[in-house]
Amino acid sequence: SSSLSSRTTFMFLWVMGVLMEFRVEDVSSTKKTIHIDLNKEEVNAGLDAILSLYQKDFSLPGFRKGKVPFSVIERRFGEDIKSRATNETLKVKISEALKEASLQPLFNLQADEGVFERGTSFSSSFTFEVLPTINFPDYDNLSVEQEKVEVEDADVDELIQNIRLAMAEYKEETSGRLPKNGDLVDVDYTGSEDGVPVDAVQGKNFCVTLGQGQALKGFESLVKKIRAGEEKEGLVSFPKTYASKELAGRKILFSVKVNVIKAPVLAPVDDVFAKKAGYESLERLKKEAKDNLVNTKSQQVKSVAMKKTIESLVKQVEFDVPETMLEVKMQRVLDGKTEEEKGTSNTKAKKEALDSLKVQVFLMVLANKEGIVVLDNEVENAIYNMAMRARQDYKAFREAYYQRGFVYELRDHLLAEKAMDFLYTKAKIIEVEKAKEKIPA
Repeated sequence: SSSLSSRTTFMFLWVMGVLMEFRVEDVSSTKKTIHIDLNKEEVNAGLDAILSLYQKDFSLPGFRKGKVPFSVIERRFGEDIKSRATNETLKVKISEALKEASLQPLFNLQADEGVFERGTSFSSSFTFEVLPTINFPDYDNLSVEQEKVEVEDADVDELIQNIRLAMAEYKEETSGRLPKNGDLVDVDYTGSEDGVPVDAVQGKNFCVTLGQGQALKGFESLVKKIRAGEEKEGLVSFPKTYASKELAGRKILFSVKVNVIKAPVLAPVDDVFAKKAGYESLERLKKEAKDNLVNTKSQQVKSVAMKKTIESLVKQVEFDVPETMLEVKMQRVLDGKTEEEKGTSNTKAKKEALDSLKVQVFLMVLANKEGIVVLDNEVENAIYNMAMRARQDYKAFREAYYQRGFVYELRDHLLAEKAMDFLYTKAKIIEVEKAKEKIPA
C-alpha cells in the first residue's frame, strides 16, 4: 500500500499489441515502485507463448512432434509454464515501463511473488532505487584554484636513486654495521601478545629491502637496531586499516633475528646506467624522469583542487542518497575496523560514508544529465590495472571482483571520475603558489 507522502502517476503503454496500465509510485526521492496490471487476455497470451515453445519440441505416443495439444502440455508442465510465462512476460513489460517512465534502476528490482493463472488478471509491483533529481548550481563558469606544479632537481635525483636501487646488485655486508635504508635483509621472526604466540606473525628467511615501504615502519625500525647474527625484541603496531582483520589495530611483540645483511652495489649515474635502464642517454633519462614527476604531481594537484570544488558545489544543493548505496558504503567503512570498534562506529561510519557518497551521487547525476557513460572496456581496463598493481592473475582477480559485486561500485566510481574530468575541462584553472610549510618554533 502507498504511504501518504508518496505520489502515484498513472500511465498507459502499448506492449505486444495490448494496452498495458502501469503506475509509478514515488516512495521517496530515491525509491520508486512500478505497479503493473495485466488483464486476463494478456495473462493467457503469456501462457500460450510459453506453451508454444514447449509444444515445438515435445512429443508423446499418439501425437506427432509439435502437435501435442496445449491442454496436455499444460497438465504435465503446468507450474513450470506458469513460472516461466510470468517471468518472461513481466521482463518485457517492466522493461517497456521503465523506458516509458524514463527510469533507470540502480540495483536489482524487488518484485512481488505470484504466478499467472489462466483466465485471471494479474498485478505485480517492482520496487527499486534510482538516483535523485538535483537542481545543479551553475558549473559552466567554474574558477578552480590549483597549486602550481614544481619539480626540483632533488625530486629527479630521488627518482633516479630509486631506479638505481631497483637495478642494484647486492653484496653481503660483513663489517658488522647495523642495517640501513637500501639494504636487503634476511630475517626470521615470531610474534606474541601477553606471552601468547600469535600464529599469524611468524616467518623464516623473510627478505625485505629497507626504506621501500615493503614492511611496517615499526618492523623496519626494529630491524635497523639488529646486527647480522643478533636477535632482539620490540613492539610493532599494526594500523587499524591493516589488510588482515585479525591483526588490524593490535600491538604485537616481535622477536626478530637478522640472518644476513646485503648492501646494494649501485651503478654510477652515467650514460651506461641510463642505457641499462632503457634510455638512450642520461640526459634523456633525466628529462623523462622529470616529465613523469610533472604528470604525477599534476594529477595530484588536479585531484585535490577538484575535490574541494565539487565539495563546494555539493554544499549548495540538497538531495538524498539511495539507501542501498549508503548501506554498502557503510559496510566498506566498517570492514576496516575491529569488532570492538564496530560497536561504537556506526554513527561515525554513516557520516563518513554519507560525505563520500554525496560527492559521488552528485557527479553520477551530472554524468546522466550530460550524457556521460562508462563503456564495458573501460571497466575491464580498470580491473586489469588493479590486478596488475596487486600482482595477481587477471582472470582470477576479475572473477572474484564480479562474484563479490564490486564491479557495480567500480562502474559508479568510474562514472563519477568522468563527470569530474568533464567539469575540469569546463573550468577556468587559476594556478596558485604552493603554501609553504611552517617551520616549528
